[in-house]
Amino acid sequence: INAYVTLAKEVFSKKRTFGNFGKDGSFEASKLENAIKGVLKKKLGEGREEEMMLEAGEGCKTQHLDADTPVLFRTWKAAKNPGDNCTIWEACRATSAAPRVFESIFIGQPGLQAEYIDGGMGCNNPTQVLIEQAAIEFGPSRNISCVVSIGTGLPKVIAFNTTSFRQQAVPSQLIDAMKDFATSSERVARQMKKDYENLDLIHRLNVEDGLQDISLEEWEKMGEVKTHTDHYLGGHDVDKSIDIIVAALVDEAKNMYPLSVLDRAVPLPLARRLGLQSIPPRLVSRFVERKQPLEDMKKHLRPPVGSSVPAVCVLQWMGGCGKSQLALKYCHLTRDNDPASHVLWVDATSITSARQSIATIVQIMSPGISAADDEANLKIFKETLSTSGASQQNWLLVFDNYDDPEKFERRSIRESFPQASHGSIIITTRSTDMKRLGHVLSVSDMTRAEALKLLFQISEAEESDANSKEALKIVERLGLHALAIDQAGAYIRSRNLELGLYLDRYNRRRKKVLQELPEEWEYRTKSEDDPNKETDLSVFTTWELSFSQISGNEEERKDKERILTLGGFMNNNDIKELFFKEYASENDSWLSSCRQEGEFDVLEFQDVLKELHKLSLLQSFQVNSTGSSFSLHPLIQDWVKLRVGLKAQKEYTIEATAMLCSYLESIWNETVGFFTGSFEESQILVDHVATTISNRKDFHIDQLCFLVYDEVLRSFLFGNGAPSKPELSKELALLNLSHKETLWGEKHPHTINAMNELAACYSMFDEWDEAESLHKKAFSLSQGLLGVESHEIFSYLSDLANCLLLQGKNDEAERLLQPQIPAAEETLGRRHEYVLSLKTTLANSLRNQGQYDKAEVLCRDVLAAQRETVGDAHGDTLITSKSLSLLLLLQGKLEEAETLYRQCLTLSTELLGEDDPRTFRIMYDLGSVIVRKNSDISEAEKLLKQAFHGQDSALGSSHPETLMSLYGLGDALEKKGDLKAAEKAFGLLIERHESAAEPDHSVILEHMFRRGRLLKNMGDLSAAEEIFRRLISRQESALGPDHCDTLKSLYALGSTLCEKEDINAAMKTMRLYVQRHDSKDPIAGRNDPERLQALFVLGTIFQHKGGSGEAEEIFSSLISLVQDGTGNEAAMKDNPLGRRQEGTQDS
Repeated sequence: INAYVTLAKEVFSKKRTFGNFGKDGSFEASKLENAIKGVLKKKLGEGREEEMMLEAGEGCKTQHLDADTPVLFRTWKAAKNPGDNCTIWEACRATSAAPRVFESIFIGQPGLQAEYIDGGMGCNNPTQVLIEQAAIEFGPSRNISCVVSIGTGLPKVIAFNTTSFRQQAVPSQLIDAMKDFATSSERVARQMKKDYENLDLIHRLNVEDGLQDISLEEWEKMGEVKTHTDHYLGGHDVDKSIDIIVAALVDEAKNMYPLSVLDRAVPLPLARRLGLQSIPPRLVSRFVERKQPLEDMKKHLRPPVGSSVPAVCVLQWMGGCGKSQLALKYCHLTRDNDPASHVLWVDATSITSARQSIATIVQIMSPGISAADDEANLKIFKETLSTSGASQQNWLLVFDNYDDPEKFERRSIRESFPQASHGSIIITTRSTDMKRLGHVLSVSDMTRAEALKLLFQISEAEESDANSKEALKIVERLGLHALAIDQAGAYIRSRNLELGLYLDRYNRRRKKVLQELPEEWEYRTKSEDDPNKETDLSVFTTWELSFSQISGNEEERKDKERILTLGGFMNNNDIKELFFKEYASENDSWLSSCRQEGEFDVLEFQDVLKELHKLSLLQSFQVNSTGSSFSLHPLIQDWVKLRVGLKAQKEYTIEATAMLCSYLESIWNETVGFFTGSFEESQILVDHVATTISNRKDFHIDQLCFLVYDEVLRSFLFGNGAPSKPELSKELALLNLSHKETLWGEKHPHTINAMNELAACYSMFDEWDEAESLHKKAFSLSQGLLGVESHEIFSYLSDLANCLLLQGKNDEAERLLQPQIPAAEETLGRRHEYVLSLKTTLANSLRNQGQYDKAEVLCRDVLAAQRETVGDAHGDTLITSKSLSLLLLLQGKLEEAETLYRQCLTLSTELLGEDDPRTFRIMYDLGSVIVRKNSDISEAEKLLKQAFHGQDSALGSSHPETLMSLYGLGDALEKKGDLKAAEKAFGLLIERHESAAEPDHSVILEHMFRRGRLLKNMGDLSAAEEIFRRLISRQESALGPDHCDTLKSLYALGSTLCEKEDINAAMKTMRLYVQRHDSKDPIAGRNDPERLQALFVLGTIFQHKGGSGEAEEIFSSLISLVQDGTGNEAAMKDNPLGRRQEGTQDS
């Protein structure tokens, strides 16, 4: 309005003089143009006054002119007839070019310009055009709640004085038209009001009195205009219209209508009234549609055929996952698809809020009725909805935030349900105990695609490849939780933060990031104390609401809080009841509310977990034969740790570590020398160990607090955790040595032991220099040091020798061990475990040097002693049995090797479990022996398949042992004759090798040759040719054109081309093979079987092609070699052309 006052003063201050009458218009158009550009410059900024209405776009621009159809200047890209794209000021000029006020304006490219005058001359009230355009852009089914038409005052009756000089200059047709145009605005308004008077939809705001005598140029009378306008707004009908307009603007409109009704595409059904609408305006502006939950809701909200009760769908999950937003979106969809439906919303936080919601709905249903009390309101509410089917009106009812049934004063929420099959009910809740109410739909977390879309929408970050990778890390770290992702996006946007920096901020300032909300935060919840008040809802506040519902006296609540919080300081998955049980057995007063007669009661403990799960504070909770276990959502885990103070965080970290160690000590089996449990269970425990170590660093706790616990943790990791997370063992070993050196110095038994453990960790990472150096230092310091037992010295000696063996220093290891074993036997006895360990290491040294018979004698001696001392069912016995099996295999003693491997497999399955990687390795070994024996290939195939799939799952797709088993499987399949399956196995093997972090190219080339050979033998010659050509190209590059492997592949290609009957290509390839072969080794290589075969093929080809002279020369040299006894007659029989031509004259 202020801008218009300024513009009017500039434009209408001075009329044109009589001398300028010949120009079209009473006022200067140039002043209007300059004034418009001034407004644009002030609003948009310097240099933007020439900005276009639309962005430049491609497409065929067409123009349709009609005498009574207005030209539309749009700010959006219309799908059809987009019209001219002009500057903003040109559009403003065109719509102001009223005849006798301003001259017309020409717009368009030179030569294609069109003349425009104000649309008021033909369409002074474009309301109907507006509705038509909306139907085109949004579709006829789009619902609207309000159409507003704003006028500029009722027009004065126009009279023309025919004796006027100016009047005589104006054509009579234009005079009649202008009379019609001047009154057209109100005529259109009256007609639309008449057409839709029963809808209360069209609202015309036009000052009816006082503005008729105020002309455009009388800008100084704006105060008078304001007075007349204020008077107009005070009228009852106008006030009512404004209330309806405001309700529509804030999304609280009572009635909605499809555009098809207003556009006259379909008539409004007379038998069905528009439904009641009472839903909160809380659908977030950037709602990301979650397709699957909405489809599931639609499916389960259809009442069964013949049912007399409404369908009920319960949306259940933890706070902040988007239950209310999904329910609200479904309400909007229902309202849009069926405007006659009643869509109603009840705040079910408590019975008080529910009663208030129902009372509000009743007032909308029956404005003239004043209910006596809450019960009367409920009766009207239920009866109205139950009988609405008579008028063909369905209904949808939402009970939102029904999290705590206790707040309904022991009354079932079912008492509020209308009883009718033409209705549906949605309940949103965190409680898991809702199956009795209807179908429970676990909303769970967003999909990755939905989560990424939400993060990009809220953060307004660019969707580049780099950002997509960072965004995926963010949404996965936030557990795909809707509210947390929304908060993260707002945090990123408010700081204009790069996505790659968010997780660093989150990890360093987690509590602040999760609690911070932007000023215009759209997630709110009603206050429990006062339903009329709302508070901002963050990730933290939503879970505090659940936490506040934990039941019991003070002691019981504290114990429940302790169980939940300790779970937060473990890994969030598979937190076992047994952790708590073992620790409770060592601490009599711990968790007293979960005890009966002083003993830990697992049933009481499970009741606690059940309640926490019911409140959605646990992500999962299950009970099986070994007890119960539970898991936490990653964000709830964060919240649990952050809601307690720093001092408590340190205490809980230590307590969680102590609890875990109690359990680990309980599963150590001294008899077999292993921690019991399956490999899968071991890896879960490794994750818990990793979390407790991470917590120490997060909360800056002195590592000395964990010395006693770390002994247990390291022992477990070395025995069970090393295959999956060797870095944990190394991290603990480094900490252990550092703190023991600080406490006791370098020359102390504990410190020396720590050195030896760290050296073993270095070996896991192939850090041989560090490992060997530290092993030697530990062995050297231990000798003669007071407090170091003799068996420990020999233990350090054995570890040092093993380190040397792993580096291939077999001679050095043997020289170190030979003189020490007699001394160890004399000091400790022949059957002491460390004496046996030294002998085992020496046997491995001898085996690596090819002295299999000596190594076998040592191994048998060790195995016999172990069977006498610890028995057959022991880990040490198993290890020695495997070593002896390998020695037998290397010596070709296959029967005995197979028997011993079978014993090892049985023992390993008993001790370690069927799913342990060490068991899978024995399966591979046994399968390989059977293949080598060529006995029961089907059994070998089964063993190798089981080993491969097990290792693939436990160790990973590119682990050396996984690849080894896959190779063994391919080999077995080829020997079985299943060439197709074997080729597939080798194809997968090549793929796995190539995708490894550090691929071994020499191995890949070997497997490619094997695969090519299989394809050739299968008869797939084209595929074989393609493999061999790629292989040769890579070998020539990596090994050289004359390398024996390259020549081998070249011959295989030539042989394949022969079988393919591509004679010219075969001749060229074989000739190249012979040339390269002879240039590499011209004398000794003359008798190579492959060379002879290549020559025979060449001779045969020359004979077929008519080159008898060359053929005779080749065959003569071959006969000479055979007669001299230097050739290989059998080799010539094996060539492909020879086989095909056998029995013919040429052959």
